[in-house]
Amino acid sequence: MASLQKKDAWHAVPEHELCKRFEVHPHEGLGKEEVVKRKEQLGENRISGGEEFHLVRIILHQFTNPLVIILLAAGLISFLLDERADALVILLTIFVNTMVGVVQEGKASRAFIKLQEHITRRAVVVRDGIEQEIPSTDIVPGEIIVLRAGDYVPADARILDGRNLRINESALTGEWVGVDKKPGTLLEHMPLTDRTNMTWAGTLVEEGWARSLVVNTANYTEFGKISLMVGATRKVKTPLGRNMASLAKIISVIVLAAVGIIFTLGLLRGESTVEMFLTSVAIAVAAVPEGLPVAVTVILALGMERILKSGGLVKKLTAAETLGSTNIILTDKTGTLTQAKMQVSQVITGSQLFGSPSDVLTQEAHTSAALTIGVSTSDAFIENQNADLSEWVVRGTPTDRAMLLAGIQAGVRPSHVFEENPRIDFLPFEAERRFSASLHKTKKGTLLRITGAPEVLLNYATRVYVEGRTVVLSKQRLEALQKTHENLSKGGNRVLATAFRLETVEKIPVADGADFFGKLVFVGFIAFHDPLRPDAVESMQLARQAGLRAVMVTGDHRLTAERIAREVGIDVTNHAVIEGDDLEAMTPEVLAERVESISVYARVLPHQKLRIVEAWQKRGAVVAMTGDG
Repeated sequence: MASLQKKDAWHAVPEHELCKRFEVHPHEGLGKEEVVKRKEQLGENRISGGEEFHLVRIILHQFTNPLVIILLAAGLISFLLDERADALVILLTIFVNTMVGVVQEGKASRAFIKLQEHITRRAVVVRDGIEQEIPSTDIVPGEIIVLRAGDYVPADARILDGRNLRINESALTGEWVGVDKKPGTLLEHMPLTDRTNMTWAGTLVEEGWARSLVVNTANYTEFGKISLMVGATRKVKTPLGRNMASLAKIISVIVLAAVGIIFTLGLLRGESTVEMFLTSVAIAVAAVPEGLPVAVTVILALGMERILKSGGLVKKLTAAETLGSTNIILTDKTGTLTQAKMQVSQVITGSQLFGSPSDVLTQEAHTSAALTIGVSTSDAFIENQNADLSEWVVRGTPTDRAMLLAGIQAGVRPSHVFEENPRIDFLPFEAERRFSASLHKTKKGTLLRITGAPEVLLNYATRVYVEGRTVVLSKQRLEALQKTHENLSKGGNRVLATAFRLETVEKIPVADGADFFGKLVFVGFIAFHDPLRPDAVESMQLARQAGLRAVMVTGDHRLTAERIAREVGIDVTNHAVIEGDDLEAMTPEVLAERVESISVYARVLPHQKLRIVEAWQKRGAVVAMTGDG
């Protein structure tokens, strides 16, 4: 079973073969005895590799400072020479220095442990044909798990069955738009980001459900591999560590030289060898700066406290100093520079494209019409409408929530929409259909409103809504709409289209499919983006003023990355923008040579981010990385 987890191409194995290899029934799941056996053999589904809290390790870490080692030697010599008072002072200095370091680092380590303990996740599995909820750490390879909206995926798994499954993989890939997933067998050499039949540990289910077979747990998951890879990186001395080591060498050389000269001069004057040896040792001990290690430790401890007050948690004292020595920041995009949420960025209607630009009132009415269709077909709702706007709790998928809030901001209130035209039937969005539809009662019959993928609705549409009337969707107009859709998508937006049709039916005939949904009237496009954080531009400006250079490293698409980079002030005019495939083709030497000329990396995988860090370090830079993915 352990050897099975090492296989990397589970997305390319047929489902029946997959179940056979893991010796599991796709509907019954594993039996209790088999689960116990596999858990004993493979251990818990817990990623290891991080340093655990050990008091002895933290204490020993305080003695890595070269000056502390010199002090220890001086204290030992003083004790052997019966200079008890000097030895006591030196040992007391070392004790204070060690205690300050242990208290600060111990406090931070315990805080990290408490944070981890509070994140206890559970998962639903099928065992002996029955669904049951268990701690995610109890999952073993071959387990059948059930995923629903709001669940975190507990392990890497292959989808066996599912419906409307969309997963947010930003924690792994950095791409903010949810990825539609479905069962099936893919080509073996498919990139990780395109493996739409796989779900990855640590990612979030946005909507839909799935039944999946666990193929990798713990350190064999994609997140586990990243953890092991980071843990195996070469330890590099911090700037403070290098300076302290250099200072210790200088002090040692000067003290030894001075002691040698004094010892030699004493002997030349006829002093006794024993007397000169004792005098030389006493001078050497006196020359050691006993207060310097304590002063450095206290200053770093104060730095840790200041960072903590600003909402940061520093695990090691030296990290506070290293942070101050940073000159390169590798920043993620999603959730770091942006808010990691959907927001309507633009509404473009057919009337704006084909009508009179000067007719502002008509243009606004058509924008409201597009948003009204979007709100009508949205499944989102506000559960505390009587509360203040800032306290609203909006439920639904990210797209539906964004649509609802954009409509409300434009004056399209759901209560008014459904009061004026009551909904009598609703067809929710499905990945296979790629649109949602809502049927409403009117004074003269019924009204069908549809929101969905632009290419689907443009294929169904025969007319377009322009200046309050419908006109024929000619080939020229269709090409203009398709070009608009293409430009919006290139700008890093997720785009939906809206359409309607007057009807007489009182129920949506799902079985009729394209026959019923044809001859639509196209209204407009609604574009969504991931907005910048309010403080992102100011933070980047402060970083530049402090002499720091920011480089964006994201799993998102190139055009989206470029747009966000320009908005926050990252130079993409004089510096290159490359993608993960280009990075993969570079040797470490070529990357190290080119790294200073690159300002944005797009479609980058986690292991490639480590290569970028190492390339900058080869150029002598102190690199900080912020964000997930």
